[in-house]
Amino acid sequence: MQKDEYMNYPIFKFKMINKVNLKSISYFANVILLFSVILDPSNLFLGIKDIAFIFFVAVSFFDAKIKNVFILIAFLTMYFITFTFGLLASQKMDLDFSFATLKSFLFLLYLFWMNNDYLEICSIFYKLTIIMGIIVIIIYFLMNQSLILEGIIYSFMGEKDFFVTAGRRTILGTKLFYVHYRSSAICVISLSLALYFLFSRRKFKYFIHFCILFLCLLISGTRANMLSAILISIFVMLFYLLYKKKSIMIFTILINLVCIFGSLIIFLLLTEANRSTQIKMGHQESMFSIFSENPIRFLLIGTGPGSLYYSLGFDGMTPQSELTYLELIRNYGLVFTLIIIYLFCIPFIKIINNKQYDKLLKFSLFIGYISYLFIAGTNPLLINSNGFIVFSIMFYISQNNILKEIK
Repeated sequence: MQKDEYMNYPIFKFKMINKVNLKSISYFANVILLFSVILDPSNLFLGIKDIAFIFFVAVSFFDAKIKNVFILIAFLTMYFITFTFGLLASQKMDLDFSFATLKSFLFLLYLFWMNNDYLEICSIFYKLTIIMGIIVIIIYFLMNQSLILEGIIYSFMGEKDFFVTAGRRTILGTKLFYVHYRSSAICVISLSLALYFLFSRRKFKYFIHFCILFLCLLISGTRANMLSAILISIFVMLFYLLYKKKSIMIFTILINLVCIFGSLIIFLLLTEANRSTQIKMGHQESMFSIFSENPIRFLLIGTGPGSLYYSLGFDGMTPQSELTYLELIRNYGLVFTLIIIYLFCIPFIKIINNKQYDKLLKFSLFIGYISYLFIAGTNPLLINSNGFIVFSIMFYISQNNILKEIK
């Protein structure tokens, strides 16, 4: 029987239609999932993050590939070992926080679908971050129109525990109005992609994308976001001059200027006295104090996720501070922390070996990902759904050709 004749059989057509429909549903479920994680990071406005995740897993179950299961196993193993030792050592625990951490690790199941290019995960992620940038810019514009409008919007965001916060703060002696989207740090990945496409494809729309994402980070009011946006833009441009234009002299002059002024700005930002810096210094002093009490324990095992400690920064007991990498050592010990950092580096190692990408794209992704890991160092943005979304997106980028996906 000819293949064409077989394909005309009703049962074959039914299977094909079923497969296409299931993939369409899976794609839709993925859009809802990424929308809930990226645009509703606190899960308090829509409250559908968990449902969206379960729905996606259910409709996409048969397309899952357990190629990266060792990553999930590694994270869960480290979690249960340190959590168990924390309980056995009678460590004071915030069990709600411990359970929330376990839920965030389960989000690594998303890695099972990072080989499926029909989901267009990077494209959806890129578009959602641009929507985020547009929301931030609109709110910023509206709040700058009048004090009355500013007050109305500010009150609404405060009452609803909104995913956007706004106010005024002083940075380097300058008073600035800011609008901060809680998950805005993830825009650094899209910013690096927008710059790459701007330089490689030379289309005006990518310049618009760059402006939206750059402004979203710049007006966020957080020093790490602002600094990352500036450094990504400068370093990608410098690499473009060196790699594409071969302008070695211009590159040398500019890189020296960037290093001099960049170092000065970083020093000023990190040493500027403000409430946020004082809180971080309090966290740091408290953690170094408990590390010195039992160095062997924090070298090997830590106190477990959800463990409480007294922080001078908050002047009270807390399970988490903004110093993410010190928190990892406190919770999981230095050895497990190094393993966690290595696991987060795996996607970029795979990107380096991806022969479909040129050096400019690899460098852009590198500087974008490093920027996110830098921001996550002073914000709790690594071991949660936002951190694992970025981790998964980088895995997806490393294993698929996103050049065909983002038009």
